[in-house]
Amino acid sequence: MKKTNNLPFEIRKKGTSNSELAASLADIAKNVTEFGVSESASDNATSLTNAFNSGFKLIFPKGKQFKIQTPISITSKNIDIDGNGATIVQDFVSDTPIFQFTTCDNLVIRNLKCTGNETYTAFAGADTKPNSFIKVVSSNNISIKSISVTQKSYAVIISSCSYSRVEDVTLQGVLTTYKTGANYSSCCRVESGTNNILRGLIAKDCGTISTSLSVTERLIVSDCVGENLQDNGVYVSSGNQCIIKGIIVNGAANGMGVKVRGSYNEVFNCNVTGCQNGYSVTGNGLTPDSFGANGYGNIISNCIARNCLQYGITASIQDNLYQRNVKITNNTLIDCATTGGSFSAILVQANFAEITNNQIINCDGAYGIYIVGASGALTKECHVVGNTLTDVLEGIRTVYVTRAIIKDNIVNTATTHAIELRFTTDSLVNENIGVENVTGNVVYCTSTYTNTGNTIRGNKGNTISVDSATNTVMNNTPPTNDLKTAITSAPQYIGQVAKVGTITYISVGTASTGDWIQVSN
Repeated sequence: MKKTNNLPFEIRKKGTSNSELAASLADIAKNVTEFGVSESASDNATSLTNAFNSGFKLIFPKGKQFKIQTPISITSKNIDIDGNGATIVQDFVSDTPIFQFTTCDNLVIRNLKCTGNETYTAFAGADTKPNSFIKVVSSNNISIKSISVTQKSYAVIISSCSYSRVEDVTLQGVLTTYKTGANYSSCCRVESGTNNILRGLIAKDCGTISTSLSVTERLIVSDCVGENLQDNGVYVSSGNQCIIKGIIVNGAANGMGVKVRGSYNEVFNCNVTGCQNGYSVTGNGLTPDSFGANGYGNIISNCIARNCLQYGITASIQDNLYQRNVKITNNTLIDCATTGGSFSAILVQANFAEITNNQIINCDGAYGIYIVGASGALTKECHVVGNTLTDVLEGIRTVYVTRAIIKDNIVNTATTHAIELRFTTDSLVNENIGVENVTGNVVYCTSTYTNTGNTIRGNKGNTISVDSATNTVMNNTPPTNDLKTAITSAPQYIGQVAKVGTITYISVGTASTGDWIQVSN
């Protein structure tokens, strides 16, 4: 066939537009060796640059190794690279990526390996050192798949990209133990962008599986595995409508299994072991909404945390602001707070939170579930419902909380109390059970910590201690505190019983002290 400029004649025929020509080239596969890429070359940077800019679909020789001594920077679109199991060998020292693709829409890279030359001793992670195999900037519709990288800080970085997929990427890093800057090492780092998917990442001996910085919207991170990580397993900063699912972390002793900041983010079906903290959701930023919160709508559900040094799950303050409308539901937390102290399986510093149907087994920290606000900034309207706690020092504690509902929880084997209230007001503690091996009270709500206006009703335990002068107490087992000991204030509900000395009174109204009616001598 006659060729012109090494292109088939029918492609170069008169009237062919540039876009038609590019589309035709993209259907033709060429081996990179046709551009001078060679196993024997000391530096294939120029040859690979020519190949990447050629417009042809590219394939590497199967399983071969090619040295690079110079970083490569590309700006072409519609690049399609099949590594065919070949390995790029880094033979230079630099804080820049080996391959950087900028404004390269429709980029496809697959089946490629990389051997870096970084070491633990030389590692000094920083935001200015993107030591990655591949970095893609300001590009859309990217596909990076089946990439294997060793001895690098990063496998892949995508920056300001959208509608991109990074799948089945493996990083064997250099951080066998913790080192400052470990958070600047991950299998895939995302710097802003929207509608991106990270799936099937495997990270070992590095900082994180994935780190997402700046404003990241609608990111999905799924079905990833991390082992011996020196920072967080998965970290999303300033996330909005992000989904983190199916993450397995085995060892992140200096960080969290999953940490997400922002709003409307969901973490589910994850399993983490041996982390400092299991899961964390917070708000983000210094600008509060009309409710005074910097984040809302985050969810942690159907997750497992084992052997966490401190907390199993936290929904806490970020940038000195609370978040709101958090859901922590159907999680299993085993052997949390192994370092003891004031830690808990679940910590909540958020308004309008729902903590429901979680199972806590063997927490060595001070509390199983800890809901806490501050003097002058009470945590509001938390629902703690249907949780089961076994082998805890104390089951549920609230401090500086108002209008909470604590209902239908079961505490088995507690060294102190099943439920303790401190500086808690106008809350309902209803139908909780703390019978089996609970050393203290099923509910402990005394005047020592200024608890007022709470309703303690229908709880079952071995003992109960409630200040009935300032709280409503009714239908508990045992009924010791169901009786008020004074009638110097109006009844709190009709049918309330008071016993002053040997005289018993019952209320027929709630308007004044005159609504107390004597029924015995």
